Amino acid sequence: MHGRPLLLILGSTLALACSGGPPTEPAPAKADATKPATEAEPAKTELPAKAEPAKAEPTTPKPGDVTTPPVASAAPALRVAATRKSYLEVVASGGRPWLSLEGEAVPLVDGKFTRLPGTQGLMQCFGWQCNVAELAGDPSGPNGVWLVLEEAIERVGEGYEVYHHDGKAWSKKTLREGVLVGYYAPLVERRGTVIGLQQWQPDPNKELDYGGEGDHSAKETAKYEARRDKELRRAKPGFVRVSGPEVVLPKVPEGSLLTELVTTTDGTLWALARPSSGSGPESLLMWAPDAVEAKTVALPDPQHTGRLWASDGTVLVSGCLATVISRDNALEEEVQYCSEAYVAVREGETWQRIPIELPSGAPRSLEMLGLARAPDGALWIAFGDPWYETALPEASPLWHRPAAGGPWAPVPVPTPEAVFGEPATKTGWIARGLVWGADAVWAVLIDDGDRSVVLTSQPGSDPPTELPADDRTKEERTPAPDLFAEP
Repeated sequence: MHGRPLLLILGSTLALACSGGPPTEPAPAKADATKPATEAEPAKTELPAKAEPAKAEPTTPKPGDVTTPPVASAAPALRVAATRKSYLEVVASGGRPWLSLEGEAVPLVDGKFTRLPGTQGLMQCFGWQCNVAELAGDPSGPNGVWLVLEEAIERVGEGYEVYHHDGKAWSKKTLREGVLVGYYAPLVERRGTVIGLQQWQPDPNKELDYGGEGDHSAKETAKYEARRDKELRRAKPGFVRVSGPEVVLPKVPEGSLLTELVTTTDGTLWALARPSSGSGPESLLMWAPDAVEAKTVALPDPQHTGRLWASDGTVLVSGCLATVISRDNALEEEVQYCSEAYVAVREGETWQRIPIELPSGAPRSLEMLGLARAPDGALWIAFGDPWYETALPEASPLWHRPAAGGPWAPVPVPTPEAVFGEPATKTGWIARGLVWGADAVWAVLIDDGDRSVVLTSQPGSDPPTELPADDRTKEERTPAPDLFAEP
């Protein structure tokens, strides 16, 4: 699945670690004009005419240095599959799309997004505060559904909780080791078994407690911090069986720093890695479905690799070649944007590198919030910047490149007024993910009021599914205990 970036250090002091096991549970596209690269020689491509060699530092655009790309051909139109008057995200797992409703994983079932029963067991969240971080399993399968929920916690950062759905309800599965709590990143299903890379972090509640919200002396706080740091130094991350039959587990190379990890439908694991020493180029690791040791695979551009993606059975990488600094009127500040990017598609033992050349009216930021490849070779991208949520682009954030190659084209999308009956405060949409699943592309867009729309290329004539807003999902769940309430 489209995993969020993860940070994992082996063989040194770290803030993520592993020990023990999981809680006990019952028992080819047509080639582009660019020449493909071989394993020994990473692929090269001719950059757009405006570009100088890639720069590591931000650059300021100069008059006359922008060329006009070819006129784009028409892109396929998408239909509205679902709407919500609250925040949404989309992920892919098990060959299907899933929506994230405050961390509640909602699968596509028989062409419609259908909520699983028993939501009261999930953490109570509101809006963007919680999201699906990792996901594996099947609602009707023997392993059920395993979920890692990510929560944004003020003054602490991200906290992670593990949940399992057994077909009847969601339940929390606590992994604890001293003052540390565990989670899985990633979660994948291979050969009928759910496995996860078990990691550890300081208990967010204890961090808040000893960080000033609790009544502790300086000596007690120092004692807690010493114990926490000692346990973190001893901990070692590793793959574990979460649910299902015993299988051979992959090993992470000693001294590696993993920044992203994805899996394809055949169970192959892929990870971007850097030396934990901090020096050395980025590399790509691959574990075949039954492999224990990882194989190193050459990257198409080790100096400009930003993200790793898996789209059904295909692995892709993307990167930013140059940036610009521009005034953002909504934020009233200078903002750095990616101005030149590329995509590379893994074709057998080679990479097919594809430049991103867009016509006028394209999004100002070419950072990719979603990337998918259809089985016929067509490419779909969602552009945007996840941090500048008020800076709504007037251009479509969704773009398409046909299987036969050629220019990129903007995907036509309906206006917020057409979807919800009333306009947004500003024009345009912000992308919140794009994935391939159930033989179609699925994208989530939100407006400045956090109203969400799910668009898809899957044919259909049914009216859009209206999903409940976050005030309702919050009421359905059990509130977290107040650790600092008066007796």
